[in-house]
Amino acid sequence: KLSDEKRSQRFANFTNGDVQYLLVADIPAAELGLDRVTQVINYDVPNDPNEYRYRANLVGSGTASRIVSLVSKQDRSDINELENSLGQAPKELPLPDKVKQKLEERKKQKKKKKKSRGSKRDNRSKRGSNNGRGKKKKDDELQLPRPSYDKLSGGKKGDSPKDQKDGVIGLIKKLFS
Repeated sequence: KLSDEKRSQRFANFTNGDVQYLLVADIPAAELGLDRVTQVINYDVPNDPNEYRYRANLVGSGTASRIVSLVSKQDRSDINELENSLGQAPKELPLPDKVKQKLEERKKQKKKKKKSRGSKRDNRSKRGSNNGRGKKKKDDELQLPRPSYDKLSGGKKGDSPKDQKDGVIGLIKKLFS
């Protein structure tokens, strides 16, 4: 957990422009008092319609130019609740081809693993017992990674190269370019 002093320093670095990105968790956007935000990215869709309204107002007031929510199948109920509450459906953007390709590769790898597990299980069952090793594990290969950060953490320094092409930051930059 971050100390209050460290949290305040990181927030100050963001507000004075020393840091380009700010990751925030468990702090309502209204408490941050941001006035120079150009883009809002919801990694997790807020389940409180008022929180979403506030973030959207950053865009509507001209403070931010765009709001993007990264949504998976698991977020569908939250999105439906927001749609009902706000009376508006978000515009769905297609996944980039590169992401689709990687998802297809993962599906193929998953099928191969299942086939090899199946043949191993068949061999074990022919021998008698699998000693509980054949239990199906929860498959989370296709889920987005969950961020691990304290309540407030700074991002990339302002003087760093801005053309990063790989990783989550690269994907997000492509969304906004």
